[in-house]
Amino acid sequence: MNERLQGLLPARPAQPLRPAESGSAAGSPCLPAWPIFGQHDVVIECPDSRSRLTELSTAEVAAVLRAWQLRLRQLSQLPGITQAAVFRNQGAAAGASLRHAHSQIIATAATMPSIEERHRRATRHRLLTGRDLVQDWLDAERRDARRIVRETPDIACLCPFASRSAFQLRLVPLSDRIPRFEDLECSFLATLAAELRIAADTLEKCLGTTAGNLILLLPPFHQEVSFRWMIDLLPRTGQAAGWEYLTDTEIVTELPEDAAVQLRSAMCPDLTEPPGPGAAPEFPTQLEWRADTARGNL
Repeated sequence: MNERLQGLLPARPAQPLRPAESGSAAGSPCLPAWPIFGQHDVVIECPDSRSRLTELSTAEVAAVLRAWQLRLRQLSQLPGITQAAVFRNQGAAAGASLRHAHSQIIATAATMPSIEERHRRATRHRLLTGRDLVQDWLDAERRDARRIVRETPDIACLCPFASRSAFQLRLVPLSDRIPRFEDLECSFLATLAAELRIAADTLEKCLGTTAGNLILLLPPFHQEVSFRWMIDLLPRTGQAAGWEYLTDTEIVTELPEDAAVQLRSAMCPDLTEPPGPGAAPEFPTQLEWRADTARGNL
């Protein structure tokens, strides 16, 4: 059972605030502010008290993905809406305020800076090289092979090179034929649901019932598609502290190469080597500063 509870965010014209509306500071170039409007939905994923993704069946997960898809199609047709964010917070440490299984969709009339930056970098990469940035990144990951956890004919599951948390898992489609999530076929959603359940189960085997976030990365609605959708599973293995707030840079306590070895072993006990050709090269043990290709973390 999937139900949707809809909440309207304050709907106001997307124009700069006037001083009379918000005090003397509004309108100052040093204190920019704009009203924003949009919609906030809570997707109820099951009719009972289950809360973890691993407690849902593959069919239930597929129904949730379908609910996301249908709602995204509706939101993309609303006047003024430029982007949507789909996410699932599991556990209080990950921001969950409701105990039952649920996810959220927030659509806004303003594109968030991280999405704009991802779009800008992907567009620039295509102009400079004639190639798709996500495909180039994915090809590099597959050539390296050490961070690949699982791969099917349609979907790769990997720990990204510049992971944002220890044991981060990313599910990314191997083809850019359908870059928008809302256009996926139902058969692909069923395949994705199965892979998502496998990934969530594997994380639980390695980390236990830790809190975590699921985020669905989406391109903006009304721009030429510059990057394809993908899903990130981000376990809360640590917390933001002074360094993170000061630098906007995450400290990841487990190398993604090491996390991938553990996840492959948990997913398939007989497979600990990377699925690519040859043995994994030795990885340096010193600290590394890793940059992603298009912040946030393409």
